[in-house]
Amino acid sequence: SADAVTSHLEQGWVTVGTEVDIKHLAATPVGATVRTTAKVIAVERRVIRFEVEAFDDRRRIGEGRHARGLVNVASFTSALAASSRK
Repeated sequence: SADAVTSHLEQGWVTVGTEVDIKHLAATPVGATVRTTAKVIAVERRVIRFEVEAFDDRRRIGEGRHARGLVNVASFTSALAASSRK
């Protein structure tokens, strides 16, 4: 899901995972290739919500929802430094 939005972000902004709710539907053999998809379903201020799915070469093996928060790197770094000095 991060790859789905990275090219749309302004310089100095990143996303961080904030929620994951994924259901495992089927087993996949060790070494198999797994393909994933992420579709933006909502943008709420600084939170982007996704519908996600995973597939092996035969079927859908997982589905669920994922959320990522928009973070300004400079502001985050500054706030983190300030909180570590307390």
